[in-house]
Amino acid sequence: MQPLTVPELSLGAVAIPYTVLALRWAVRRLRLHTLVTRLASYEPDPYYAHMATAPEPGEFVAVADLVRLGFVEVDPYGELHLTAAGRDPDRSPRHPVPAGVLDWLRSRPAPGSLSQLRSDEVQFRAIRDWRWAHHEALPRWIRRGDSSSCCFLVAFIFFAAIAAGMILGLTYDLAPFGLRDAITGLGGLTALGLIAALPPVWNRIRPTKSRGEHVRLKLAAVHHPALTSLSADDHFRLTVSQDDPECPECAVVPSWVHPDRPLR
Repeated sequence: MQPLTVPELSLGAVAIPYTVLALRWAVRRLRLHTLVTRLASYEPDPYYAHMATAPEPGEFVAVADLVRLGFVEVDPYGELHLTAAGRDPDRSPRHPVPAGVLDWLRSRPAPGSLSQLRSDEVQFRAIRDWRWAHHEALPRWIRRGDSSSCCFLVAFIFFAAIAAGMILGLTYDLAPFGLRDAITGLGGLTALGLIAALPPVWNRIRPTKSRGEHVRLKLAAVHHPALTSLSADDHFRLTVSQDDPECPECAVVPSWVHPDRPLR
């Protein structure tokens, strides 16, 4: 066996899979660039953006929006009272989320609270199902998941390790394992290890945001107008409305609430 046979086989063992991986990364970067360009001109729904990124529940924003539009007033005890506009059946918000909350308040014989609204199964289903229906209606380029290149990278590293072991076995069986062969073999395996370590080291030096991170940053940058225009007093009253002392069981999350999918 020639002295250069071992390093040639070592490098050739990873030439094809790493070429495929490089092409996948090139396609991934192109898709990320296209995604960023599209997100720059995309205007997400403020309710969906808030539900996907903010800590306040969707009901909180819906009531804040009703306060902003003049349909609801919040007293110091956190009770939600309909205004004259809120009692008018011919007037209603355009968005289905605050419109559903307004219908819930109109159907009650007495003022309600945020804690009672959150404990209402029908309203919870309506808001949660709207969120997931809106998610399914998003453009596919937003809903597409992150690339699985890391899985291919791990598979290729295992492939390279197996190929290196086979090369060592062939070297041991077919050639006298002298000092020169050992040096060239060690050089080839070292080059193989450097190639295998290059992708994670490159990602550490120049980290790249994933598709999901780009989308989350875009959604987090959207501020609902109802929250930005809400006064400090109304915000405090809505916070009080979430903890209704007359309804202690409302503070307990109902057993039918599932945080990750709409109820059916």
